[in-house]
Parts: sequence; structure tokens; C-alpha cells
Amino acid sequence: MIPIEFWERARAEVAKVNKDCIWLSESIDPGFIMYLRSQGITAHSDCEMYRAFDIIYDYDIYNDFRALFDGSGSLDVYAQSINRQEYIYPENYVKLCFLENHDQTRARHFIPDKKRLINWTAFIFFRKGMTLIYNGQEKAVSHLPDLFNKDTISWNDSKSIDLSGLISDLSRIKKNIVFRNSEFRVRPFKESFFIAQHKSKDGRAVGIFSLNGETDSIPVELDDGIYTNELDGKKVEVFRNSIASDGEPIIIISEN
Repeated sequence: MIPIEFWERARAEVAKVNKDCIWLSESIDPGFIMYLRSQGITAHSDCEMYRAFDIIYDYDIYNDFRALFDGSGSLDVYAQSINRQEYIYPENYVKLCFLENHDQTRARHFIPDKKRLINWTAFIFFRKGMTLIYNGQEKAVSHLPDLFNKDTISWNDSKSIDLSGLISDLSRIKKNIVFRNSEFRVRPFKESFFIAQHKSKDGRAVGIFSLNGETDSIPVELDDGIYTNELDGKKVEVFRNSIASDGEPIIIISEN
């Protein structure tokens, strides 16, 4: 809601002092942009914000994500929104992907099932860009803390789900060179799975995410053979271009 020219100048001035400063924009959702513009108020799209910022919040498609949980959306629509980011934003754009944040409902609140939450956490990490982990998400905390008053996180609640090991593994995997400057695509399968792929000059990463915790035979663009699931080190077999999913996330990396 501040003219982009201000941020361009601010970035140039800050670079004189610290050229390594990273610029993150908590941009706004499409509906709010349209409303503000209708009132004659400056409201920049994410495309414009990339002129001055390195990383942009994922609010442009957040409504499509939340629609999956109130019955009004579909995996196909959400996948199309994610894939659209590949060609409407600058090459090697960086989105800040999240399941929850300080302004939004806790993921545990609308994804109470452990296996589903594990798969969604893995998918958000696998997406192109950076991942935001909000305070307490490591233990799947369901209570959203107050922003302006003391409201401590209950780290050892009996109902918590410890996702810290999973998050650590996902962070390690995401540092692989294959994820750098990649072409990213995601496609739904039976409204229950996402099959996602990063492809770059350094290799390919394929992710299978059972978003409802179901089992099935999943078609993949991999040659038949034995591969390693980077998340747990277990061997998985591709046979006739399909993988048997046991409902847990699978990430396979094939480097050149």
C-alpha cells in the first residue's frame, strides 16, 4: 500500500550500507488489492512487488489453499494456481510458502489428522521458494497466540504432535542443489495426492504427497528401478512407472 518507487529507492539506499540485506514483502490477497484500488488507494500486485523485494508472501493463492478445507475448492484449482506462478513471476522467483502464520488459523485446527498434517507440511516445504514455520508449528500447536499480549506456547501439551524431526529433515533436503533455480510443476491425482517435481540442470526431485493419508499406486515420471525416499532412507520401487504409496510422503532426488 506504499508506492513501489519508495521501496526501489529504499532498497538502493540500504544497499549502500548492507548489500546483503534480504527484502521480504508481506503482500496482500487479490480481493483486498481490488478493494483498495476501487477506493483509489495504492495496492500493488505481487508482480510489481518483485521489482523491489526478494521474497513475497504466498497470499496470491492462499484462498485457493484454504478452499480445500471448506469444500469449495479442489486440488486441481490449487495446482493450477501454483503452476501459474511459474510464468507470471520473474524467473527463479521466491515465494514464502506457509500452512499458517500470525494472521491465519493454525494448520492443526483445520488439519487435525497426524498423517495428513505430515503430508501437507512436507508438500509446503517441497514447493518452490522458502518455507515459513510459525511459532509452535513444530509441535502442531492448535492455539493461535495473541499478537499483542503475553500468550506463551505450550510446547509439551499432551495433544501435541512433534513435527520438529520432520521439519529438520525437510530443511536438509531443501538445501540440495536440485531445488536451486528449478522448474516446478505439481499435478493432482484422484483429489487425494499431489505429484510434484523440481527439474533443473543439476537433476530432478519428485515428491508424492498423500494429502488425505490414503494409500494407492501413483504414476510418476521416473524410470523403473529402486530409489531412496530422502525423508526416511527407505527404498522405494518404481515399477511400470508407478510407486506404491503407503500414505506417507515420498521424496526422491535424482542428481545429474
